Formats: sequence, structure tokens, C-alpha cells
Amino acid sequence: MKGNIKWYNARKGYGFITGEDGKDIFVHRSDIPAGVTLNEKDPVEYETEETERGLKAKNVKVASAESAETAAPAEPKAKPKAKPKAKAKAKE
Repeated sequence: MKGNIKWYNARKGYGFITGEDGKDIFVHRSDIPAGVTLNEKDPVEYETEETERGLKAKNVKVASAESAETAAPAEPKAKPKAKPKAKAKAKE
């Protein structure tokens, strides 16, 4: 499955992934490869398993930027503001 990190707290060791279907899936540090850092909106690929408390992600991998385009709709980027033009000096 594919999705994006909704939030992840490295200190607490858990967070949530928003899946392609819009559902939130719990993710624990034990299902993330050593040395991998998860940040908000990172695209990820994962498997799920049913637990007593609901769905849990396992075998979580950070996906490439190309896979992110299909994982969840991207938010529109703000256009940069145009710089004001310099005023022409008046000739005397």
C-alpha cells in the first residue's frame, strides 16, 4: 500500500500514515528500518496487519518522489511573489 506520513514522533516512537483510501494507520518504530527518519508528508510504502486496536503498518519504506504522486494528492504550491520593479529616475 502507499500513503503519506500524517505525523511521526521519533521520541515517542510512533505516528500515523494516511493511506490512499484516506484512512489513518498506526505506525510504530519497530516497523521502520534502522536509520530511517520519517517526516510529515513523506511518501511511504507499507503493508498492514490487523491488531486488537486496529490496523497497523509494517515493513514501512520511504517511497520515491515518483510514487508520492500516486499516493495522495499534493497540496497546491503557492506562487512566489513578484519583485517590485525599480522606478525609473527622472531626467533633469
